[in-house]
Amino acid sequence: MLEETGTVVEANEDSVVVETQSRSACSQCSSGICGTSAIAKLFEFKANRVTLPNSLGARIGQQVVVGIQDALLVRASLLAYLLPLLIMFALVLFAKSAGASDGQLAVLAPAGLLLGLWMVRRLSARRSTNDEYHPTLLRFAFGQTPSIDITNLVRKQS
Repeated sequence: MLEETGTVVEANEDSVVVETQSRSACSQCSSGICGTSAIAKLFEFKANRVTLPNSLGARIGQQVVVGIQDALLVRASLLAYLLPLLIMFALVLFAKSAGASDGQLAVLAPAGLLLGLWMVRRLSARRSTNDEYHPTLLRFAFGQTPSIDITNLVRKQS
């Protein structure tokens, strides 16, 4: 499972909004003297927000760990990268076998790529309603403990 730590920025009993920071590979390296890190410093980090069911009872300001299944990420990557290329190649090979000229193939290749990207967008939109493809709230981050609301505790009488 791929995990990311985020901060709860909105919370209620049913759901939380967790904000994570996009990081470049440079944030993993402490040297900071390479050319890539100099370029990465020019671009600010982007905050990502996701709404999740509040299965942990998290509150605003708490650090939580959000996760997504590895297999889902692999499938999404294959869909996003491979499908447009396959459609482009299939369209070009079909047109070539039908006797298309080089100029026509030069127009059909980007058209096939765009068609593949459009199909990825449609398939992704259809799958976005499926809860299986959403990240889940796993646990509180290291050092974070859930706070207990003592006003709702009732002592049992024997």
